[in-house]
Amino acid sequence: SNDGVVLLYIGDKFEGGNNVRRAYSTDGGWTFEFDRGGILGDETSVGPNAYVDQKILSLGNGRWRLVTMKQGTVYTFISEDDGYSFIYEGKILSPQDFSPEYNLTTLNDPKMILLPDGRFRIYVTGIEESDSDGIPPQHIFSATSK
Repeated sequence: SNDGVVLLYIGDKFEGGNNVRRAYSTDGGWTFEFDRGGILGDETSVGPNAYVDQKILSLGNGRWRLVTMKQGTVYTFISEDDGYSFIYEGKILSPQDFSPEYNLTTLNDPKMILLPDGRFRIYVTGIEESDSDGIPPQHIFSATSK
């Protein structure tokens, strides 16, 4: 709403642990200034305990839904203040939510879209345990909210 651009990224700037950080641009995204870390409350997280692969979706009126993953499970957060702060909504998908025939170990790269009827659809990369060649099979899955 202030014609700025928010950049959320994974970083290890000051605290010594990976976490989601926020930078802000007042010139349309040409330059950014670090604002703060630990946006999702993960400022002390290290390695697999940090939220990663974050994507954001505009809900209108300064509201944003952020979808991210941690330890192979997908979570959402909501912002009511144009991306300044985020409130944890909860876990929305885990590998166990899909057919056991796939033997998924992790869900990665979540991407959420808003459907015309107001529901959400999320796409994820599901990764199975490694096969006999040591290469983990990957699949694209989607799920739709009620």
